[in-house]
Amino acid sequence: LYNKIMHITMFFQRLYYANLQILLLKGMINMQNQETKLLSSLYKNASMGTSSINTILSKVKNPKLKGELIAQLKNYSTEATSLKKMITEKNGEPRDINLLTKTYADAGIMVSTMMNSTPSHIAEMMIQGTNMGVIEITKALNADKEVDPQLKQHAEDMLQKEQLYINKLKTYL
Repeated sequence: LYNKIMHITMFFQRLYYANLQILLLKGMINMQNQETKLLSSLYKNASMGTSSINTILSKVKNPKLKGELIAQLKNYSTEATSLKKMITEKNGEPRDINLLTKTYADAGIMVSTMMNSTPSHIAEMMIQGTNMGVIEITKALNADKEVDPQLKQHAEDMLQKEQLYINKLKTYL
């Protein structure tokens, strides 16, 4: 009888620890999912910035504004490549911008710059796009309170860069 009780006790202990491990793994997976969501949001922002600047660059006649946009393009492109690698390392799958979203954005840029391609108008368009990125990154940060501190810092650094871009573009308004 004692042996049976010990076996049953050990069985429940193993079951308890197995369930505990599952709960811990779920927590780690949930944490990883939160991080992947934040990384995806950052990646989409960098990809959209790259795409939008590539679309608008040929319309920019002002050399200083063009130089500013080229510098932003280099940063967005580098950031997108880095974030894509980080997502892959976390066993995520980097998702590119939705084709419909990209097409709509590109068409909007083309139509808007056909009507008005002044530095002021281009800067205004870029500020609006950058503000959308700021909003999306901020939402992602606020949704993921328990994200890795280094990743959170990376997102906050991106927000600071976005704000810097806006401030530089304001001089063309």
